[in-house]
Amino acid sequence: MLDTKKVVIIGGGITGLTAAYYLQKEAKAKNLALNITLIEASHKLGGKIQTVEQDGFIIERGPDSFLARKKSASILAKEVGLSDKLVSNSTGQSFVLVQDQLHPIPGGSVMGIPTQIGPFVTTGLFSWMGKARAAGDFILPKSNVQGDQPLGNFFRRRLGDEVVENLIEPLLSGIYAGDIDQMSLLSTFPQFYEIEQKHRSLVLGMKKTTPKPSVKGQKKTRDFPDVLIRTTVIR
Repeated sequence: MLDTKKVVIIGGGITGLTAAYYLQKEAKAKNLALNITLIEASHKLGGKIQTVEQDGFIIERGPDSFLARKKSASILAKEVGLSDKLVSNSTGQSFVLVQDQLHPIPGGSVMGIPTQIGPFVTTGLFSWMGKARAAGDFILPKSNVQGDQPLGNFFRRRLGDEVVENLIEPLLSGIYAGDIDQMSLLSTFPQFYEIEQKHRSLVLGMKKTTPKPSVKGQKKTRDFPDVLIRTTVIR
């Protein structure tokens, strides 16, 4: 007779729910006896992932997307039967609200990093002082920090506070819904660290490494594609 192992998972957010799912899957595959208890402080599961439908609109109160290049999220969505809920963000226009005004995300922006200079110069999303500070990326030396560092610190040093707060932080919050000044650069976007180390300038490095728009009739591709998923809180 199999001994039953007791497992307690603290937190019913995406991490806790995923842990419970894969523990059950592993136990079934290996014929293990597990007694899993999931503990959640609030009255519902899902953590920061919450969807609100109001006045005909679908509103994500937490993260609204994940990076398709990180295959684990796509695999999980498929395994739990949510693959038909995935929505590509390849169509439509995105806006950022700054000082009660909607601004289109500048063209050529990859995770808030400019790969085209013109749209960033002409956008009203940043002041001229903010744009001048961001231009410092062209002359700043690469970081002498070896290894990991806070994601927010990295972007602020390269592009300044205004670009981070008005564009990069809102974009990244849609994926991680956390404080970018507390996030690990190497755990989230190690490629940005590698680009800076190789090309020094983050903007110039992105211009060199981002694929050119494909010819007519072919699908467009990007270095860092996102996939939007309409999230559902499990009750």
